Amino acid sequence: LRCGNFFNLYPKFNAEIESVVTNSHIYGGTLEDIIIMCISGELGSSNDEPFDTKTLDVCADFVNECGADIGLTTESNEVPQKGMFRCNQPQVVCVITKS
Repeated sequence: LRCGNFFNLYPKFNAEIESVVTNSHIYGGTLEDIIIMCISGELGSSNDEPFDTKTLDVCADFVNECGADIGLTTESNEVPQKGMFRCNQPQVVCVITKS
């Protein structure tokens, strides 16, 4: 993948940028576990502000109403997580090679 806009802005930046999306899952013993992981992975802040508990409500509503959109299911394969809640959590791996 070449990031055309980036290279238009910085034409002397001689590098290759590759990205690959890998399949990955998160597991939780309860739906609340999944909700907390959604917050920490996507909506958590890294500042010193107090945590806004309304974020829990937003994530809970999303998981309860749109679980299919994130692949929410119960793991049924013969793996250590069998019986746990599972949802998709794709990872993006980016490699920048400067020559």
